[in-house]
Amino acid sequence: MLFRSDVARSCALALGQLCTPYEDARSRHAAASKALTEAMHGHRDHQTRYFATIALGQIGGECNRGALLSALRTGKRSLEQPWCALSLGLLAHDMLRTQEATRPAQVELIGDELARKAREAKDPGALGAFAIALGLTRQSEMAAWMREKLLGQKAAAGFKGIKAGTDITDEVLA
Repeated sequence: MLFRSDVARSCALALGQLCTPYEDARSRHAAASKALTEAMHGHRDHQTRYFATIALGQIGGECNRGALLSALRTGKRSLEQPWCALSLGLLAHDMLRTQEATRPAQVELIGDELARKAREAKDPGALGAFAIALGLTRQSEMAAWMREKLLGQKAAAGFKGIKAGTDITDEVLA
């Protein structure tokens, strides 16, 4: 049996793959990004919120970057911030991958905000999400801090996510 929340989740993920960047009100798929932003903030199904958050990062664009940075700054630490971090990591990685020469300052801004929030993270799962996001943004100055922080983690929940994040960071920095 298919539930409404399953449809909403699937739609959010599909929009992340299909839409063009949301730079301004004239952007071709601005309405989709606006709908995803609303879902990120207020959909009754938490997983739909998180998938909408990821979709905004996949779509990219100035407006989505601003919405995600705002959500990262104000979101609940252990629940919403890790999803915002991953989404911003995807957005920044895509910017780096496409080598948009006009965007390095924006990638640096994302990396700096992720680094600041990573230093505040206490939940091992959240720290793992920040580690992955920082690796995607090529935030090399955080690699040593992240390793030191992770070495202090025991077999806590989320350790595998943290390990995956550090492996990605190592791979990106190599």
